Amino acid sequence: YNGERFVAQTIKSVLNQTYNNFEFIIIDDCSTDRSRDIICSYTDKRIQTYFFDRNEQMCFAFNYGLEYGTGKYYARIDSDDTWRPDKLEKQVSYMEEHENCGACFTLVNVVDENGNLLSEQDTDRVLLFNTQNKNRLDWLHYFFFKGSCLCHPSVVFRRDVIQKVGNYNYSLRQIQDYDLWIRIAKIADIHVLQERLTNYRWFLDGSNASAPSTEVNNRSNYEFAYVLSRFFDNMSDADFISAFKEDFLNPASCTKEELACE
Repeated sequence: YNGERFVAQTIKSVLNQTYNNFEFIIIDDCSTDRSRDIICSYTDKRIQTYFFDRNEQMCFAFNYGLEYGTGKYYARIDSDDTWRPDKLEKQVSYMEEHENCGACFTLVNVVDENGNLLSEQDTDRVLLFNTQNKNRLDWLHYFFFKGSCLCHPSVVFRRDVIQKVGNYNYSLRQIQDYDLWIRIAKIADIHVLQERLTNYRWFLDGSNASAPSTEVNNRSNYEFAYVLSRFFDNMSDADFISAFKEDFLNPASCTKEELACE
């Protein structure tokens, strides 16, 4: 939405991938700037464009893309971020070799409006996304107590996994990705390639959709309460015990009633 400043860079970074067996779905959420003209200037046969007649917000656009995508994997990118040329090739290769992996991420370079590399002194996103790998249950533990440290535009996830866990939740605007990672981790592994293959744009003027503000902070608090209240739904007792036993009041809890109390 209204991404005229960087959308050409984004499109070029996708078209220039060394892995080229993909369909490229571009969704414009009723932009009022020159985004549509820029998008339509690209004629690569892999591109499919959808232009909304009204602004529908992110989750609607995400799920629209999931509906029309036909590949084995999905990757997504925002209109101000870019990928290194070998990003998709390395992620698809990893996913092909690790069938239990439901979602594969990369480390990122956090850059500003002018493409300058940012440091941890500039934004906490630098340390946040500098994440190490965990097993599936450790990811669940981390998600519950600390939130997400995974960069959304770096992800590749399996189509069949999304069909099992469901699409993005329409009711969420700030943490729709976090909610999806939780659902994926309940049934599949998550892996982060330890290479900086994604350039994530962080605007120092505070114009990111996730940048702190009174409105964003309030909405995020409500959304976290909603997601956490449903965190243990559809989680097996075995996974719950393995992932959270160290936090139990009674470490010996094992019956349905005891685990419900925990």
